Amino acid sequence: MNVRLLNLLLLCLLIFSCKADFNPLPEEENIFNLSTEEELQDRAVADRIDKFYDEGLDGAFIGKEKIPIYYKIFEQAEMGSPAILISAGRTEAAVKYK
Repeated sequence: MNVRLLNLLLLCLLIFSCKADFNPLPEEENIFNLSTEEELQDRAVADRIDKFYDEGLDGAFIGKEKIPIYYKIFEQAEMGSPAILISAGRTEAAVKYK
């Protein structure tokens, strides 16, 4: 297929998909008590998150095939049991996940 025709088809697809009448996703119950966008607009909430993140203990070790593995430890005394969260970020900084 010639490149111009392919580009024209992609452009048509883009234009028509932008005009589609998509229904918004239904709002779900926040069973994990995650921060909402509205809460994150509050500077006090953002400051608490920053403080918690900054108090974490940084570390790293060399994994399989000499790949550096970065980690951050957060202790929460009020939690009933320990937990490990594994984030699959490869090219972005850990701060993205705070």
